[in-house]
Amino acid sequence: MRRLTECNLALVLAELQAGKTIVFPTETSYGLGCDATKQAAVERIYKIKGRTKTKSLLIVVPSVDEAKKYLVWNDLLQKIAKKYWPGPLTIVAPYSGQGNLAKGVVSA
Repeated sequence: MRRLTECNLALVLAELQAGKTIVFPTETSYGLGCDATKQAAVERIYKIKGRTKTKSLLIVVPSVDEAKKYLVWNDLLQKIAKKYWPGPLTIVAPYSGQGNLAKGVVSA
């Protein structure tokens, strides 16, 4: 395990692309993260958390355009995103089937 005390985005990106799991601070707690397109990385998150596979995982995206790649987007989502993003907002919407997400990221 490697611990970073300063943010080195290039190193974090390289670790994610290599299928590693990361721990990162959020506004209320720490989160576990991985590349949501890498099956082994997603399975590692489930194992670490002891999470049942019937519960999906969330995806953090940097922009509305990125969210649109994964979700069935509509006018209501656009209105909510415009009003509250950027900011701590979770949107639950149907998966578009695009983006090659690993099994377990999207609930059945």
